[in-house]
Amino acid sequence: MNELNKGLLNSLLLLLLLSAGAAMATGHSDSSSASNDPLADITQFYAFMNPPCTVSGGTGCEAPPEELILALTVAPSATEATRFSEAVVYHIYFENDVGVASQIDCSVSTGQIITCAGLDGLSVSAAVGETGVNGNIRVFAGLRDDPRYFDAVALDRFTTIGVQAFKQPGLDTVAGSNTLAIVVGIKYDSFPAGSGATDANGHSVNVQKTWVASERTRPGINAGITGSWFNPEQDGQGWVIEMISTGQFLFYFYGYENSGERLWLLGVANHTGDSNITVDVLRFSGVGFGADFDPSSKTSESVGSMIFDFSDCNTATVDFTPTSGDLDAFTIPTVRLTSMPQLIVCTPAQAR
Repeated sequence: MNELNKGLLNSLLLLLLLSAGAAMATGHSDSSSASNDPLADITQFYAFMNPPCTVSGGTGCEAPPEELILALTVAPSATEATRFSEAVVYHIYFENDVGVASQIDCSVSTGQIITCAGLDGLSVSAAVGETGVNGNIRVFAGLRDDPRYFDAVALDRFTTIGVQAFKQPGLDTVAGSNTLAIVVGIKYDSFPAGSGATDANGHSVNVQKTWVASERTRPGINAGITGSWFNPEQDGQGWVIEMISTGQFLFYFYGYENSGERLWLLGVANHTGDSNITVDVLRFSGVGFGADFDPSSKTSESVGSMIFDFSDCNTATVDFTPTSGDLDAFTIPTVRLTSMPQLIVCTPAQAR
């Protein structure tokens, strides 16, 4: 259901801003591209009123709600260490029943400060994990329990026994999982006026379609960046970079120490789909060649960390911060030297 690089939920939720109901759309990492970019893939979108209207005799709202709540989630199986990407913008779109369009855009800075702005001047910011309020808009972004319910066991049995596989109470196989959530509250009065329809109690009803999308402003790290990278002005040293099946970023550095000896560095780290990653660096040494190699002679030591920052599919910058006194810090621009066939294509960000 997702338009992959933008995380677009194609379902348009028809929402009565003065009704008591709630609406939801969801797409649970439904492609390999989505799972390779969990911070840009919107897995769920909810919309509901706060508070719900009080209904008397089914004739309408005695007291209309004051605020529309919109919530989207990304990064299934998030942990305390999972951070929002500063290279992704989350768009929330609206269109009322007379065709007036509006939107709210949310982005997170490198310092993990979320800012949401739009709807003719509304703007609010808050640190991730805290709630920010400014006039008619408020926002929260942070780690939350995954609200979806999914019975994977019953779904697996469905292929053989059909609907009988689904029985009460079922088994929530995602129970205990967390996700990153962005929750925005917007006061009803902030929305453009619609057709002027009213409910049975004479309260104005502003009908809105609302949907969400994510836009990556820089390409995320995925299997498409696998290959050899180097600086053309320093031919003879460089990196072999791989995205491996365990969802990890792996690099090998080949070069020389100041003494002229060959230097081999290696690092591996979990990736989140963002455009940059920090990796601890290990230096290895051993004795013997080929069949004469002695595994007991192999040693490794931590010598620092490297930050790989990909500006597009073919260029990146590598920053090295050493912890070993015999290696110097550096910042080196790199370009792609080779790529692997039949891998996920690394494509630049697409604007709406």
